[in-house]
Order: sequence, then structure tokens, then C-alpha cells
Amino acid sequence: WPPAPELPTLFNPDNNPYYHFLYHVAKAIGPARILEIGTDKGDSACHMAAGRADNRIITVDVATSDTIHERIKPFPNIEFWHRNVNEVPGLPNDLYPKGPFDLFFQDGNHSGSQVQGEHVWYLPMLRPGGLLVMDDIRLDANGIQEIWEALPWPKIELPHLHNTGFGCAIK
Repeated sequence: WPPAPELPTLFNPDNNPYYHFLYHVAKAIGPARILEIGTDKGDSACHMAAGRADNRIITVDVATSDTIHERIKPFPNIEFWHRNVNEVPGLPNDLYPKGPFDLFFQDGNHSGSQVQGEHVWYLPMLRPGGLLVMDDIRLDANGIQEIWEALPWPKIELPHLHNTGFGCAIK
């Protein structure tokens, strides 16, 4: 087998495998429009942006690291929205014209009620055939596992990418 391709120099101190996965998803399937809920430091958005420079990523979070602006600066294809995803219908109304999205990465507040609300407001913006990527799908105590299992779409779990579960579903 040929050696694995080198990733661009990106901030990933833990060598987090799901950041690598997101990079390769962006590179291989080339989603043109990506919505990410849960920016934190911006590492996942940066990996998706590096995977394909011509995609557009909107990443939304109300509580973020002080380093977010420095991290995303090299990637003009990332738009950071410092907003609360619970600001409805305001935020969904503002996002709707930016879609439909080809990929929706859900990694925000880790509670079942929050994830369910995000599905109500943001999953309709994912185009048919689009990819839903969810982190922490096995956080059973929070109700996320039940939401994951109830998704009626073709899906796959990738537990090796995160200790609390990681999954992808095709709308």
C-alpha cells in the first residue's frame, strides 16, 4: 500500500482521528457547503477547509476559545458565526439562504434536547443525499444515543474515531 497522504499543518495536538476523517471527507466527496454546529477552537472547521479550498463552511457557536479567530485566519472559506443555535427562528432564518448544505457536522451542546432541537431546525437545510456527521452518538445518559438510533436514514458508526461515538448518516 502507498503511504497515507500527509495532512496539511493543522492544529491537532491530540492527533484526533475524527479531524483527519473530516479532512478526508472534505477532500474525497467535496461538499460545497458545510454547516458545523459547535466550533470550539475551530479545529474541525479548519480540517474540512483544508480538505477542499473551494468549499464554504459556516461554523456556529456561542461559547468558543479565544484562539478561534487566529486558527481560522488561514482559511478564507470558513465563516464563523458567533451565535446561539437556540436563537430560533432567527439563526435558522439567517442560515437558510446559505444552504442547502451538503454536510452538516453536529458537535455542539451534548444534551439530547439540544440535539433534537438542532435536528428540527437545521436538518431541513441538509440537501437530500447530504451527509450528517454526529459526534458523541453514544452519550446515552444525555439522550443522544436514542436520537441517533431513531434516524431513519442509512448510517454507519465509526467508534474508532471518538471514545463517545461518532456516526455518519445520508439523508
